[in-house]
Amino acid sequence: MIFQEKVIKVTNEPDLKEYELPFNWTKQCKRRKSGNTWDVYITHGSSGKRFRSNVAINDYLTNNPEVKCNRELTNCKYTYQA
Repeated sequence: MIFQEKVIKVTNEPDLKEYELPFNWTKQCKRRKSGNTWDVYITHGSSGKRFRSNVAINDYLTNNPEVKCNRELTNCKYTYQA
């Protein structure tokens, strides 16, 4: 389905960027107070699980094969979209 491939920006502030991802996932990018470093959190809305690494996301998906996820969009890389 085409609509499952869209990313919707929810928040676009200098120190916080939030995105709605396909299949009820969200991405939150927070700038650290020290300056240029960003922390990225991925949350699965249905389970409430929060992840800080791609390894943790992969482990979760391996253990829960019924959970849908677009791995190209659902990752812990900082998103530079304006």
